[in-house]
Amino acid sequence: MKHLMIPVLFLFMVCTLIESSPRAQSNAEAMRVLKRFKHEPNIREMQKKALSYALVNQNRIRGLFARASVSGWLPRFRARYQYNSEDDRSTSFPTPTSAILTDQDTDLDHRLEFRLEWNLSDLIFNRNELSVYKELKKLVELRTDILKEITKLYFERRRLQVDLILAPPRSLLNRIRRILRLQELTADLDGLTGGHFSRRLKSAGHDPYK
Repeated sequence: MKHLMIPVLFLFMVCTLIESSPRAQSNAEAMRVLKRFKHEPNIREMQKKALSYALVNQNRIRGLFARASVSGWLPRFRARYQYNSEDDRSTSFPTPTSAILTDQDTDLDHRLEFRLEWNLSDLIFNRNELSVYKELKKLVELRTDILKEITKLYFERRRLQVDLILAPPRSLLNRIRRILRLQELTADLDGLTGGHFSRRLKSAGHDPYK
């Protein structure tokens, strides 16, 4: 029985190696093709740059909450200035032949008033936090949209690059169309990252639009 099991196991191992060998070669070839783009920024770097360029980052979110929490402790400042003028005029006639005497007394009243007011209810629940939550919701939605868009464009461009290498179009027209689409995707990535994508490629010695 033992002598029978050895050939069976050997045959199974040989079949497994034969089956896995083409798959391993295919995976290795795929990795060699993808390594041709190692000079380009990865998707995580692109996502981070896109969020930073759109000012959708953790610092902005923390800043919103910080301002909302502090605003409840800040007083409302008011200033008022008042000006009053009162004239007290008297006229006398000492004798029929003497000059008329006029006496005028002017009182000027200047008042400058400052007032600081605290709303104690804001110390318990600050109504500004409601605005912060609304703003935060918009930021989260914007962040999700940006991440989806940058990811979609990035991998569409990568698939097009691979197609041009492994399955180049036979007609000149189709090849020109694919190259133009590749340049369009590159421009879209630049637009979402403030030109970061092209700068990274140029720093690596590559023309981003070729």
